[in-house]
Amino acid sequence: MRTHETSQHQMEQYSKPDVRHALSILRSALWGRVLERFQTRPNTVRQELVAPAKYKLERLINIKEGERGHDYRLIFGPYLKGAQEIILREPYLENVNQCQNLRDFLELAWSQSRKLKRVTLVTKNELRGKYPGVRSSLIRLAQDLNKKGVRLETRYDNYIHDRLLKIDSQWEIGLSRGLDIFYTHHGRGLGNSQQALRACRETRITVLQSVKA
Repeated sequence: MRTHETSQHQMEQYSKPDVRHALSILRSALWGRVLERFQTRPNTVRQELVAPAKYKLERLINIKEGERGHDYRLIFGPYLKGAQEIILREPYLENVNQCQNLRDFLELAWSQSRKLKRVTLVTKNELRGKYPGVRSSLIRLAQDLNKKGVRLETRYDNYIHDRLLKIDSQWEIGLSRGLDIFYTHHGRGLGNSQQALRACRETRITVLQSVKA
């Protein structure tokens, strides 16, 4: 009985967006990105302001501190089906655990779409070289993806701030904590291989769908 109640609670949490708050976040995020990019790519930004992309709110996910029962498949799975290109903006890629999160996410992406051909990771240039474990992890990940016909490209940009996931030209997903949703699990206990058993950090995820004019 409790399992049914938990499942129902999760479905409600994943399907009833707080529209007013989400739109406020959206306005802030969009204008923040425009201002950042205007410093380095003013001509491109001017064109986008003339004909900006249109989005509708698809889903708002609020994950509470310490909550369990969430995983990448439940959160991102529906939007990865048939995906051909993924862009992930993660300004602060600072430890090997975050690289493992990235690997877990991309393994899910590839399992959901064998059409996946390109992944672009954008992070801050100032972090390059500071974390050799991260660099070697990304090299191994790129090699593994290449064997599956997927190209992983890492770009560096010191002006980015917001964490963002773009899937093709259809989905734009705002990530308050990036992919770093779960607390690091140590040892061989429950949660070592299943994300749903691990405690979560407080997180807000906003899913937007592009709308054709």
